[in-house]
Amino acid sequence: MKIRYFVLLLLAFSVSARAQTPPQILAELFCSFGCGNCPGPDETYYNFVSANPSYGIVVINYHNQIVSGLLDKFYKESQTDVDTRDGSGYYNVSADPAAFIDGYVSLSSPSIEWENDTKTDHGFPPLTSLSPKASIGTDGLIHITFSATGPSKGPSLVRIALKESNIIFNNTYPPGYGNPPGDTWNDVFRAMLPNSSDTTALGPGETRSFDVVYDPGQYLYSSDWNTQNMEAVVFVQDVASDQGNGFDVESLGVVSLASEGAVAQSPEASATSIRVAGIPSNPELIISLQASNRASIAISDMLGRSVRMIPEVSMPAGETSVDMSGSSLPAGCYFARLLVNGQDADNAKFIVAP
Repeated sequence: MKIRYFVLLLLAFSVSARAQTPPQILAELFCSFGCGNCPGPDETYYNFVSANPSYGIVVINYHNQIVSGLLDKFYKESQTDVDTRDGSGYYNVSADPAAFIDGYVSLSSPSIEWENDTKTDHGFPPLTSLSPKASIGTDGLIHITFSATGPSKGPSLVRIALKESNIIFNNTYPPGYGNPPGDTWNDVFRAMLPNSSDTTALGPGETRSFDVVYDPGQYLYSSDWNTQNMEAVVFVQDVASDQGNGFDVESLGVVSLASEGAVAQSPEASATSIRVAGIPSNPELIISLQASNRASIAISDMLGRSVRMIPEVSMPAGETSVDMSGSSLPAGCYFARLLVNGQDADNAKFIVAP
């Protein structure tokens, strides 16, 4: 059953990921929600990325334990699933903000060192392009498929970093420190696939095909993730460091997990649920009911204020799709709350783009 409710909901995207074709430079930023030195985060560098789309800069924004520690849920996810690569932390990062441009350390100033190192790398031949695809397999999970070739000079590892954009995070710790509540965070690292326990290095010059499965149910905070706003950044990186200064990134590719309809339902979804589906330019709300019942959808903003109500109607057992196209909702982040017989049943987050 499909209900057409004409509301234009265009999911917002990270500027840095959408304006670059093909990806040419990998910029890995290390910050923390509790770090007063990382506003935006690293807003100056993001402005540089947006102003130079031809550079093909792909940003991954990691969070670390400095200052906010385990109270930063994005750090918890990183700590659990990221390959530590070298030493006890990501590239032995011991201070923030910090950055690695194509795997090499860049000093702490986004407006000087980070930009200069990016410009320098852009002056060299770009990274070899990878062309990953994302699709739903017969197992119902997202499969990220691609081929990669290792460099001739030594062994390398294939890494798949999942990142999410358009995250509204109410940062309340520590009080009076860090970024203000209501910030929208882009390119935030979510998980590394495969992890250190199932990674096999590419031999010198070896070409291999990959089919990497993404199962959102195996991660912390998986119910908070929005796959329509997620991308997989695939890159090949040297195993050995270059004089202790970094680990050379050899090739790079990016794919949206919302591409080609590759948006899987979370395993946590119950028999009665609401979730977001469809392609980003035309999302739908999918209502799942155990039995035929009367249901309605209340839409509110991030402050909990009611902005729209989809009236109660009788829905059959199984799935009912609510087609969202053509609305006057202002740009921002909203919650769709499913009510069954007037009682709260589930909710889903969505973004309205300008």
